[in-house]
Amino acid sequence: MRAAAIASVLLLGCTATIPEGRLGCTTDSDCPPDWSCSAGRCYEGAGPPDTDAGGGVDAGAMDAGAMDAGGTDAGAMDAGDTDAGAMDAGDTDAGDTDAGDTDAGAADGGVDGGGSIAVTMLSVGGFHACAVAGGTLHCWGGNLVGQVGDGTTFDRFDPVPLDPGGGVSEISAGFGGTCVELVGGRARCWGANDDGQNSDGTMTHPQTRPVDVDTTWGSMGVREVNHGWSHSCFVTDDGAVWCSGSAAFGALGDRTEDVYSPIRLFATELPSVTTLDAYGPTCVIDASDRVQCWGENTNGELGDGTTDARTTPVLTTGLSGAFAEVHAGAFHVCARSATGAVFCWGHNPEGETGDGTTDTPRTTPVATGITDAVQLTVGHQHSCALRTGGAVFCWGRNDNGEIGDGSMMHRLSPTRAMLPRPAVAVSAGRFFTCAILDDATLWCWGINSEGQLAQGAASGPQPVPLQVTGWTP
Repeated sequence: MRAAAIASVLLLGCTATIPEGRLGCTTDSDCPPDWSCSAGRCYEGAGPPDTDAGGGVDAGAMDAGAMDAGGTDAGAMDAGDTDAGAMDAGDTDAGDTDAGDTDAGAADGGVDGGGSIAVTMLSVGGFHACAVAGGTLHCWGGNLVGQVGDGTTFDRFDPVPLDPGGGVSEISAGFGGTCVELVGGRARCWGANDDGQNSDGTMTHPQTRPVDVDTTWGSMGVREVNHGWSHSCFVTDDGAVWCSGSAAFGALGDRTEDVYSPIRLFATELPSVTTLDAYGPTCVIDASDRVQCWGENTNGELGDGTTDARTTPVLTTGLSGAFAEVHAGAFHVCARSATGAVFCWGHNPEGETGDGTTDTPRTTPVATGITDAVQLTVGHQHSCALRTGGAVFCWGRNDNGEIGDGSMMHRLSPTRAMLPRPAVAVSAGRFFTCAILDDATLWCWGINSEGQLAQGAASGPQPVPLQVTGWTP
């Protein structure tokens, strides 16, 4: 039986994944590169993998037992695991689906009743967001430093189609800029470059259109891009880490001056990494599936039991077993184990670590209570997990409605977002969040002062998810 493949979805300087068979489509062009559309769903190669006796797609696809009538599977968080305002397993509205609504025909071909085109890739940043819809890269939101990439510095309230110079295989929307990996392994960036974080060898600022990243690593391709707060990092095909931008707080190792072209970091300490995330601190999953971090540590972001900045990678203490994801926010970090458990550490005055307290700083990891996460995202001061069955649970700061539960109260424990149907990917940014649902539509919630929610106009905070519909094919 062939294991399910995954399609990349980029978050706030971090990588997420969509298991095959979870994304709706009408044609092959609605699917990621080298995937095909079969029976209304996207699969790697020519068609779906083998299925089990119940018709469910193996290795991460949503089978008949994924979501029961109460809206959560056996491992989901019940009412006792959330605070007073959290949505328990029974608080699903009429739009929530049972197991029968998540089969291959449920997505209506990947086009919703409003005629939206299929969204296949997503990354939410500081003030803007980007997605691939209908095979075309789009960005929108705050654009003060050109992070939308359309040659202007005007905020964009609807998705703007862009040509970054080739097909897009990954997106990373950072605090004030964007990087993409193009098919073939070339990297391009745009937006804020006051610290050299666009990695093109200059400090030209702002850069309102894509520029080529200086390929100081030679002819190798890039397999991960990450536009952070004031520095950016890349992982090349051999697993090496390359970064540029601000050297503050040890972000570039023992360098004390900003660097405008990528430099190799920690060739001895980190000869190869699986994945990387840079925003405030920088963290990786190393070749042994362990979490290591360096840089900013004022709030215990490195998880090593101290608040001392580090110029070399340190192991996050208190974590055991293999880890699949690590994501850095402005002042806190969360990681997902290979079995789906979520742990967080760092700044916690609004519940960023998700352990039901406001004890801060948390200098070592604490458990959030989630044990069935299939994808994790960390925003500026909140975080979200996609759980088995498609429910999205978020926690932390919520004064702009970024949790998505209809309130604007900080949530100290994971709380369910009010999405109308199961999600396949979620991305958290600075005070707002977006998710791709299993019908390939995009929904966003939270702050909208600069058009972050792509609703055609700026507005006050929106604590209930809204569908994005203003796509240009």
